[in-house]
Amino acid sequence: MSYDDGRMGKAVIAELATEVAASLGDGWSPEIQDEATEHWGTFLIGPPANGLPARVLFSEPWNAKGRLTISGCYPHSVHGWPREVTQCEITVNPARGAATIGKEITRRLLPGYLDGLRIVAETITARNGAATARRDTAARLAVVLGVQLPAESERDTSIRLQIHVGPVFGHVEVGYCGDSAHVELHSVPVDAAVALLRALTDKVGSDTP
Repeated sequence: MSYDDGRMGKAVIAELATEVAASLGDGWSPEIQDEATEHWGTFLIGPPANGLPARVLFSEPWNAKGRLTISGCYPHSVHGWPREVTQCEITVNPARGAATIGKEITRRLLPGYLDGLRIVAETITARNGAATARRDTAARLAVVLGVQLPAESERDTSIRLQIHVGPVFGHVEVGYCGDSAHVELHSVPVDAAVALLRALTDKVGSDTP
């Protein structure tokens, strides 16, 4: 495979990525991007880290002809990832060949990237657990209030239920982990307020130091 001072182009990058995948060994394979995709390059898919497949992107930097950027890719998240998850990428000379590039990936890219991917996998598990607990708690409260659970989006970190009981109105909002709720009530008759506060003190007052 030869290179000149011009742009490599998608076909050349795809061919090189395929050769690098073979040099990396079992579990690695190329995923050729088509012309409709936004990335001008090729993904290599690698063995899973805590259930998440490694995705390494080969692309040609716009400002460095004859070089190749290799980046570790994380799943998209509207909430982002912990600070410990850093962008991992290296730049290599494609003329050095697939075997050498594979060694560079193993030595310079994968240690930091796979550690970040592990943190991402753990974060996804924790977020999914919190979302399940949050919805379970909201479901219990919805039964008491006689209302339907609202639709949720990926961005939601709490669940709010509206309260309309006689003259009383307000809302209850289940927190991120589902282990607590914020309650706001208005126009509560005095007798009902006394009963609510008595039930509250009876239920949790004994746990207060």
